[in-house]
Amino acid sequence: MTDNRPITEADLQAYVDGQLDPERRADLEAYLAAHPETAADLAPLSAQNEAIRALFSGIVDEPVPARLDPHRVADELRGRRRRWLVTAAAACVVFAAGAGLGWYGNTISSRPGDPARALVVAALSAHSVFAAESRHAVEVAADEESHLVTWLSNRIGEPLVAPDLSAHGFTLVGGRLLPFQDSRAAQLMYEDATGGRLTLFITAGSKIPPEVDFASLGNLRTYYWMSDAISCAMVGEFDREELKDVATSAWRQLIASL
Repeated sequence: MTDNRPITEADLQAYVDGQLDPERRADLEAYLAAHPETAADLAPLSAQNEAIRALFSGIVDEPVPARLDPHRVADELRGRRRRWLVTAAAACVVFAAGAGLGWYGNTISSRPGDPARALVVAALSAHSVFAAESRHAVEVAADEESHLVTWLSNRIGEPLVAPDLSAHGFTLVGGRLLPFQDSRAAQLMYEDATGGRLTLFITAGSKIPPEVDFASLGNLRTYYWMSDAISCAMVGEFDREELKDVATSAWRQLIASL
């Protein structure tokens, strides 16, 4: 039986998160088929969810530990001083974030709101999903490079280029637009002669002191830059020094285009 309730924003979000029952999901799929513009708006959100699940597949489906059950926590904490509660909760969150993600780098903070951490998490997540794709790795292919660069520049709000990395053995595959926090990001993908891929994640600048650093997660390595103009991260499964040379070349070309 079809649900006659109107489609709401909550329904759309639940659809993206995979939290609708089969009947309501069928209604949403029919609605999206009749409203392609809404379907297009949801596509980046679905891709982001896939990226997060791919990157954290080992922990995302784990049950919540009994010690974190909200009723149990409320019972244990009731009657204690507010200052102590806030301090303890903050310490637990920081510890869980640091232990769960397993970061190895020099300056990435364990604070969830840290701009560098947000940049690197998004770059690694996007790479883990799209670098493995064969037919749909990019939205716009390299044979439309001029259109690709103009499109991404307009969306990011800065004049971008697709860095020429041929001197390092990499050719442009293409690129795509991705959501990033409350804004947008560009992802450019490159490939070497063996089929090895690296991606360059570019977004608007950050109002923090300029920063350049390295981080890794599993087999993925990244060099990231943050400045007032743009922030970007290059990701790939390559030797650290090789990745640094390629990333430095890309950064210099991007800065020269601003």
